[in-house]
Amino acid sequence: MHKEGELLQQGLWKKVGNGRSVKIWHDRWIPGLVDGRVTTVKPIGCQLEFVHEQIEGGKWKNDLLKHWFNVVDVDHITNIPLSLYDRKDRFFWNYSKFGIYTVKTGYVVAKEQSEMTNRRLASDPETSWEIRKHTVWKRLC
Repeated sequence: MHKEGELLQQGLWKKVGNGRSVKIWHDRWIPGLVDGRVTTVKPIGCQLEFVHEQIEGGKWKNDLLKHWFNVVDVDHITNIPLSLYDRKDRFFWNYSKFGIYTVKTGYVVAKEQSEMTNRRLASDPETSWEIRKHTVWKRLC
C-alpha cells in the first residue's frame, strides 16, 4: 500500500503557537495550501528561518511578509490565528477532524492514495494492457 513513514510525514503538520519551532521553508504549517508549505522560493539574502521571526507583539509583521513572500502565501499566513499566551507549536494530523492520528485515519488516507494511483494508471494509455500486449508480441517476433 504505502510506506508508513512517508504517509506520516505527509500528514503531520505543525500548528503555529509561538512559532519558535516551525521552520518557514521546510515544515507544513500553512492551512489552505496544498502541501502546507510556502509556495514562495526562498529569496537570495533572506535570513528568515523560523515563523517567530515574522511575529511581533502577537501580530504578523505584514511589511516583512509582503517583502519576502508572494501574495498567495501572505494571504494564507496572515489568516493563521496567533497565540495570545505564547503557547508552544505542536504537531497535528492534517487528515482528521480533530488533528489526531489513528490507524483508521492512516488506513483511509493510504487507501485513497492507492486508489487514485490505480485510477491514474488505468486511464494512462501507455499502461493499458491492450497497448502493451501488442508491444510484447512485436518484440517476441
